[in-house]
Amino acid sequence: MLKDPDLHWESGVYPYDALKEAAITPASSMRAVQDASYAMIEQGAWTAENRKAWDELRIVSQRLWVDFFLYPLTVDDILDALERLKHHVDAGSHETTNAPDTPDEDAAHLILKQITFDR
Repeated sequence: MLKDPDLHWESGVYPYDALKEAAITPASSMRAVQDASYAMIEQGAWTAENRKAWDELRIVSQRLWVDFFLYPLTVDDILDALERLKHHVDAGSHETTNAPDTPDEDAAHLILKQITFDR
């Protein structure tokens, strides 16, 4: 799952980013999210910002809102997108900052914003 790289989270840090020290990901169970507070306290990472992020994930309706901004991409999707991107660059078009022309290019542009691509 990838977060939209242009997402501005109103309350500060995106909740999954804030709780990554407690190994909380979109695949984490609700029980794991509930228990994350203990892990954060043990690690000395229980800050006001992390508490707010935890609150945003521990309530199902709020977690669904947080998850709405994630893109479900598989490893195959990512490899395909990178191959299309490589082909695009090898073909001589270096205009990768423009919006995608087709829906097939969406994943490639999303990944391009997340990684460094060596030319």
